[in-house]
Amino acid sequence: MMGKVPVYVLSGFLGSGKTTLLERLLEDCTRKKLRATVIMNEIGKTDTDGEILNGKTA
Repeated sequence: MMGKVPVYVLSGFLGSGKTTLLERLLEDCTRKKLRATVIMNEIGKTDTDGEILNGKTA
């Protein structure tokens, strides 16, 4: 039997702090030696958040 996996959905207006919150969550996962996966739905020509978060996976 598989255990439950917590899922968090971040959404909000432009400039509301989503990327900052996501960075802090990933840092916390790293400190606690937890694995995290990020799935991003970028709408637009540039992947700004993806570039900011690149390499910060836990």
